[in-house]
Amino acid sequence: MRHPFLLASLATLSSLLLSSCEFRSHRAVWHFEPGVTYKVQYSAEVKAKADGSWGAAPYVSAAQAGFSAQAALDTSKGQIELSLAVDTLQYRSSERGPEEDHYMTGRLRKYKAKLSLSRTGQVLSLEEEPGMPPVGFSPLNFGRFLAYVLPAFPDAPIKKGTRWEIVQPLLDKFHPESRAVKRFTLSAVRETPEGELATCLVEMDAYLDEDLGDGEAAGKPSLSGSGQMVFNLTQGRPVSAELELEGRFVSGPLGQKTGDSTQPEALPLRLQEKLSVRFSD
Repeated sequence: MRHPFLLASLATLSSLLLSSCEFRSHRAVWHFEPGVTYKVQYSAEVKAKADGSWGAAPYVSAAQAGFSAQAALDTSKGQIELSLAVDTLQYRSSERGPEEDHYMTGRLRKYKAKLSLSRTGQVLSLEEEPGMPPVGFSPLNFGRFLAYVLPAFPDAPIKKGTRWEIVQPLLDKFHPESRAVKRFTLSAVRETPEGELATCLVEMDAYLDEDLGDGEAAGKPSLSGSGQMVFNLTQGRPVSAELELEGRFVSGPLGQKTGDSTQPEALPLRLQEKLSVRFSD
């Protein structure tokens, strides 16, 4: 027969262990083992519809990609150089035929990127090849979407309930002023066999250069949304990220009224983006 006092003591001990994990301070620092190949699963979906309701048959494009990632450490700068290469890629678009989808997929299967990261996860630089033309709102804009979904932390201890803000330049040479403002809340820390996992809730506003934003909403974010990011504090690596964004933008010449009927008119559109990234060994 189990003693009620023993059961109560075990319950109290479990509660104290959980509490100590939840409220203990942590420093979130990125770390990758040099020479180890990591896997990244990437998924993005973009929907666009003429401004108004989300009726039938909006424009939809989606991409799923598998990357191999390897890291090198720059100890002199305290930075991580993360190299990505596409292993697998699937792409579909409701406005293009199978031939064009096949062409884009074939071209981007040779895609490589190098990200320079601070030890707290800020993306400092981005090099991509082959050189891509401006792809605007596309699930193939890997660099921009990685800047959206990678978690970054303050250079200070954090614990459950800590809030912080990160301004992440999108490092887009065609739109150098574009940036994402991410507001994080550490909502939970839990012990797992893989290490302590921090769950961060995030709210994000993306400010894009004026040719991608809404001319009538100057100073307001082009896209806004929220999601969740999980980071392994013990191993120093991101685990997963999910983000959903919505916005309004204007296609065509913004703010130009030429009177030329042959020029396309600016068309207000509603946009939805769903992004997902998962890291594994």
